[in-house]
Amino acid sequence: MCIIGAVMKEHPDYPLIIAANRDEFIARPAEQAHWWEEGFVAGKDIKQGGTWIGISREGKIGAVTNIRNPKEHNSFPYSRGVLVPAWLTGGDLEAYMNKKRSFAGFNLLYGTVDKLHYETNGNGKSETIEKGIFALSNAVLGKEWPKTAFLKKELTAAPGMNKEELIEHLFKALSRNDPFPETELPDTGVGLELEKSLSPPYINMTEYGTRCSTVILVSKNHQVTFIERSYRPERGEVKFHFHLEKNS
Repeated sequence: MCIIGAVMKEHPDYPLIIAANRDEFIARPAEQAHWWEEGFVAGKDIKQGGTWIGISREGKIGAVTNIRNPKEHNSFPYSRGVLVPAWLTGGDLEAYMNKKRSFAGFNLLYGTVDKLHYETNGNGKSETIEKGIFALSNAVLGKEWPKTAFLKKELTAAPGMNKEELIEHLFKALSRNDPFPETELPDTGVGLELEKSLSPPYINMTEYGTRCSTVILVSKNHQVTFIERSYRPERGEVKFHFHLEKNS
């Protein structure tokens, strides 16, 4: 998952709104979103068995992005994908947080409809978010890139929309694939041409790019709408509607 936007307690009917894209190598095997035996909805990375975003029947929510670092080596004891299931299933997330350096660079959002927590091994920062609009990509929270500024701006229109308008607006925002001007791009050490290709919310490269988009709405009546639209290697859409078992 490489960009996540959220609207918390700003919409009159939906106290939590999430819009996110997963970017990954096209050839990496994955399953589309489905109900896991452990009681949560999420896609699944077949290679490591983890996931990038999910929500449980109890209202637990988790999502992870990587931190872009071309100098980082590829061998770590743990996969970032284990972090979200550890939270959603009541596993020992705290133990993982005590071993942050055993993971490649990550941003982790986890919590409930009422409160989200942010953890990273990028700068040791932790934060709690209870209200507002924010977007997170492949840098630490608060370090704005053109794509996160764009998504935040698009999310500001969310409180004035009904459900169907909101869903299509979010997917449209996530589908922007025009690179941003060179003068606005960050320098993350990958070179200008790759920086441009990676700059929009929807990355459209041959071997790597946006695999799917996810929109999650949680209503004030605790009804969850979870929609995943897949683009590559195959197109498809799955939808889930369910009521939270308790107001977590």
